[in-house]
Amino acid sequence: MTYMVLLKKRLEPLDEIGIVLDENHKVGYIDAFFYSSEGIINDVNSDTGLITYTCQGKTYQSHVKNSAQLFLNGRPVYLEDLQKGDEGYFVFENRSGSIRMAFITRFNVSGRIKVIDRSDNSLIVVSDNKTEKKVFVNENSMIYQSSGAAITLKDIEIGEYVNLAVDDNGFVKYGEVQ
Repeated sequence: MTYMVLLKKRLEPLDEIGIVLDENHKVGYIDAFFYSSEGIINDVNSDTGLITYTCQGKTYQSHVKNSAQLFLNGRPVYLEDLQKGDEGYFVFENRSGSIRMAFITRFNVSGRIKVIDRSDNSLIVVSDNKTEKKVFVNENSMIYQSSGAAITLKDIEIGEYVNLAVDDNGFVKYGEVQ
């Protein structure tokens, strides 16, 4: 299968290319962009189209374009679906500085790994308030070290702290191991 990237200008060295994968890990969209930022969402105002977020200790406020593509845990969403505490990677429009694309992660399971059961590819995670949650890792789970390196279940160790985005069936969609 061949994908074509349509650009308004020629790519230069150090330009970034974003490839958005759908839930089946197939290429859904390819984009070229020229500046971006990451941060934790502090506030979302869907009436004004503004997101307030914190990045490296500084607070920023950006307008979200009406045509912006927003993804939460890999699925397309609307601005009103985003919440305080969500982690975001924002792509900005060059001229206006408005957000034209955002990749948001909402972690719903966090804590230390108590048990790793490789027979059923599961983890038992103990949260800070001592509740236990059993989650499952499969070939679609995207798990990364805090450095950004992709890892698999065999790389995870008991005692490590994890932040996981888990679906309604208990499967890890995204995760970060610290």
